[in-house]
Amino acid sequence: MKEQAGYVKIEDEARLRVRLENCLQTILELKDDLSSIPCGLFFMAEFGVLESFMEKLAAAAVSLSEHEVRRVEAATSKFLGELKPLLTKNGIHSYPWGGMQ
Repeated sequence: MKEQAGYVKIEDEARLRVRLENCLQTILELKDDLSSIPCGLFFMAEFGVLESFMEKLAAAAVSLSEHEVRRVEAATSKFLGELKPLLTKNGIHSYPWGGMQ
């Protein structure tokens, strides 16, 4: 694989892929919980987009950079932090990213 500015070698890209898949899978695990709360329907179309991206990622059809993966990790962390009170308010106390609360 030719190394480009901002992109990494194959071994490192495999690690980046795992980190990215972990973020996306954590969000996808919320699908059932979100579908059961009133405002959760807003997210349902986005789950299709994430699932489609996961397929592309699994097929190695996506090039990754450390910077991009860090951005997704930060965005995932922020999203989960903002979502936690909404889930708790709706009686959901088990989170895929942190066990029972």
